[in-house]
Amino acid sequence: LNEKGEKISVRASGLLCRDLCHEIDHLEGIMFCDKAKSLYKESEE
Repeated sequence: LNEKGEKISVRASGLLCRDLCHEIDHLEGIMFCDKAKSLYKESEE
């Protein structure tokens, strides 16, 4: 949403895409270390 509360759409690829996904995760309360822990646990099994 923009500053007026309107829905926006963004198209990105490469590093910008990764960065946007990372920042959206922060807004949703997801931290990279949480994702890394789950990846590490899955690879151990």
